[in-house]
Order: sequence, then structure tokens, then C-alpha cells
Amino acid sequence: SSDPRVLTSGDAIRGLYDAFNRRNASLAASFLAEDCIYEDLLLGPNTICRGKSAFASALEFHPAFVTSALFSQLPFASYLPELTLVVDSVAEGFDTVGVEWHVEVGSSVFPLGRGLTQA
Repeated sequence: SSDPRVLTSGDAIRGLYDAFNRRNASLAASFLAEDCIYEDLLLGPNTICRGKSAFASALEFHPAFVTSALFSQLPFASYLPELTLVVDSVAEGFDTVGVEWHVEVGSSVFPLGRGLTQA
């Protein structure tokens, strides 16, 4: 059959976080519905995005994406630790998913870098 695989909400959110960690904005957006609304509460009201393409565009200006792009140009870039979002737990409902996550820099947990996401 040529039907695309239907992901559970947990699979989709894990895919989104994996794409984020690979700094692939368009792949991250592909896990969202066309009519999604995204708001990053840490970055403020300017990050309210409506739709996949607005989300992908906003990610290109996310601090993790910007610093990765800048640091990748440095001759010693391979020695710098990567910032990653680590999914600690996922709670799935019928039409929603909740994620508990934390930030790591290299192999160290980033202080005060914990969060919850509802999608």
C-alpha cells in the first residue's frame, strides 16, 4: 500500500524534537498540522506562529539554531558542546500530547533548562 504511516502523537512530538536537535526547521515543521499555532513562552509574544511555514521560519531565528549556525563556522567548532532538548516523558491523549523535557549542553544538564510542552 502507498498510504503514508500515521504517527501517534507521541511519535510525532519525538520526531519534532529530534528534528529540532538536528537544526532542521522544515523537518520539525513537518510533524505539525497545517493550522498549528505555536508560541514559545520563553521567547515572548513575538514567537506566536500560525501554520507550519511560520513555525519553520521562527525556528531559523531560535537561539539554538542561530548559535549553531554561527559556531559551525568557527575552526574549533567540533570542540564546542551541542545544545540538545532531551525528552524525559511523553503523555498522550486522544488529540493532545504533553512533553516534559530538559536542555543539555554537551553531556551536562543546563541549569533551569526544564520545560513542559503541550501539543
